[in-house]
Amino acid sequence: MSQFISRADAICKQLLDSAGRVPMPSADPEALSAGDLPGVSTYLNAVVPLAKRALARIGALGEPATNSGAVRRLLDQLHASANSEADAARAAGRGDLAGFRVAFHKAEADNQAAADQAHRLGLQVCGQGG
Repeated sequence: MSQFISRADAICKQLLDSAGRVPMPSADPEALSAGDLPGVSTYLNAVVPLAKRALARIGALGEPATNSGAVRRLLDQLHASANSEADAARAAGRGDLAGFRVAFHKAEADNQAAADQAHRLGLQVCGQGG
């Protein structure tokens, strides 16, 4: 399990480093207007593929002999998070402010669930959320 943790956290660190280089819109998601959505869409369309690639790499590590059910739940939660972020990107791309907000709030909840599960497993970097 410790090898899985160290490898997964290394993948998450690479993801955070890469995503951190993408210019992030400065507006508070709750204070966004429809005019802010193109920038949000650009940002999300840059970072969601990074997250999905990282998730694929974590999945390729395989499930450890111990805690395999907990690791499977983590991977499921990470998939849900990436999918919710992709939904938010699509809504922002359509200029759908209400749809963006719904998807954004779901992504926040999914990110928190994934971070909680990561922490329960002993992951540190992956537990920082997205």
